[in-house]
Amino acid sequence: MDYTTVFDGHISITPPLNAQERAYLEKFNQTRRMWRSNGPYFVGGSGFMGQGHDPDVLDFSRPAGGQPGLWCQWVPNATGDGLIWDQGEKFYYAAEWMQYLIDHFLGSTPIVAILYPELKAIFTGHTLSGCIFAQGEDQDDQWSLTVRDDQVFVHDESGSRAVKRSAMPTAAPQELPPARVDCPLSPAARAPKQQQRGFRCNACCWGRWPCSRRPLTLTIRWR
Repeated sequence: MDYTTVFDGHISITPPLNAQERAYLEKFNQTRRMWRSNGPYFVGGSGFMGQGHDPDVLDFSRPAGGQPGLWCQWVPNATGDGLIWDQGEKFYYAAEWMQYLIDHFLGSTPIVAILYPELKAIFTGHTLSGCIFAQGEDQDDQWSLTVRDDQVFVHDESGSRAVKRSAMPTAAPQELPPARVDCPLSPAARAPKQQQRGFRCNACCWGRWPCSRRPLTLTIRWR
């Protein structure tokens, strides 16, 4: 059964997002976060909001690795100094999505900048703080989320809880030969040739799919 929650408030971002961070997060918000061989950070794809039947789509109904759902409805505000609700209906896993954005893109040590050192100049790290109030369709479904020190907390009538942080993906073992690779995503996490069939490199799909003969495109791509 579909269920809609309304959110009021924003999470402040200091310093404000740069233009490239804003552009990427807007595309992230506008694309269905389904399981693709291009990886969890991919924001391209054909069709309406990236929902075309592209060859890299592995499962239309399964979220990308490590992501809590199929749609992230937090989006930067016009000035880039806050995260707000995009006003869309049926936003599920709102607190988990907030924690994901902080861990991977916005917090003091973004995971994306660790996996891809060449992106440190774009994803520079920020301090986030603030409170967002939530009201579900049921009158007594009221709660809030707060952000402090890169951690999201949920507060409701039962008390307060910290949202689980994202785990750091594991890089490929160093002893594997890096000379010829099928997965060119990261110098730190490369896949061996096809004879190592079944090895999971964690670079393109975070270890959920064995590397194939078909070369993959760069995961971080939003233009």
